[in-house]
Amino acid sequence: FIIPLPTNKENMFLFKCIILIFNVFYLAESHSWVNCVDYLEKNGEDYEHDLCRAYPREGERYVPKTGQFGRDTGYDSRPGTTGNACEFPRDDTKYTAAHPMAVYYPGQQFVITHPTKNHVADVRCTSKYIPDNGNELYIGPKDAQGTPTLAEFLNNPLADLGISPFGNNVPNAVTTTYPKEGFQNAPKFCENPDKALATNNVTLPDLEPGRYAILWIWRFNGNQDMYTTCWDADVVATKAERDAIYTQRALSTKPLIDVALGGKEVSDSADVVTTTTTTSANPQPEGGGTNSGGNTDLDSGSPNTNDANQTGNGATTAHHAFTCISFIIMLALVLTI
Repeated sequence: FIIPLPTNKENMFLFKCIILIFNVFYLAESHSWVNCVDYLEKNGEDYEHDLCRAYPREGERYVPKTGQFGRDTGYDSRPGTTGNACEFPRDDTKYTAAHPMAVYYPGQQFVITHPTKNHVADVRCTSKYIPDNGNELYIGPKDAQGTPTLAEFLNNPLADLGISPFGNNVPNAVTTTYPKEGFQNAPKFCENPDKALATNNVTLPDLEPGRYAILWIWRFNGNQDMYTTCWDADVVATKAERDAIYTQRALSTKPLIDVALGGKEVSDSADVVTTTTTTSANPQPEGGGTNSGGNTDLDSGSPNTNDANQTGNGATTAHHAFTCISFIIMLALVLTI
């Protein structure tokens, strides 16, 4: 559905307040996690358990292939800046035949998946103010015992997955265009905002063969607001070695499918970023910027000609501001109880 925009400054202010309150609910409920670390579709739309070839730590318990994708099981981890990077310590025995450890090879392109949990800026069903402030992978030392600390992981970046576009200066059409970088690459988000499939494509650099711990970090509302998932992976020298192991496990070795390219097969070793396509059935008017008077109007690119008329309404605007801020503070207090 399309929400009609207000036509005057006073109502516009209230509209912005509503959008802000709407986003407070999302901030209060923010969480996500990686549930598959070797998925057979790039830019996928619907999660299929049979397409997952490898799982993160404690995958069988928390993100089992028999469970519903995106269901809350307490798997999300939020370490802050001083907590453990990984929710669970390394325990290779927790990987099973049904939920195995990943096997990669240098130059391989692999896909990781996560549920959106309502955190996508798409004007068709949320707003363009849902934030994304960073998505990265980090890696531990080869064949290390135990799990690196957060500081140790952060010294060894593996991949930068980008940041999804959001905010007032982002045109509405951009929020409805997929694929996109970052956390919000979920073409069917509006069909199921809580449990839509989101994916990221990763190209493994030239690592020496061995076993590595890998850390996923999603920075939601700021650089320090981190959510993490960890997994372990065996890196082998060649694709042939990887395929032999997967064949022994009765797992597929077929090429990746890129849904954004109409289901075309693409090489596991491809390192070309897929160009963007638009899936929006109802593109909205593009958002504007800052007016010449210094007042920012939501979704309006035209200059504000009503400043003189607004001077007499200063007290009313201040009253609405006070009401809006008071309600947000009250809401925040309720959410902390």
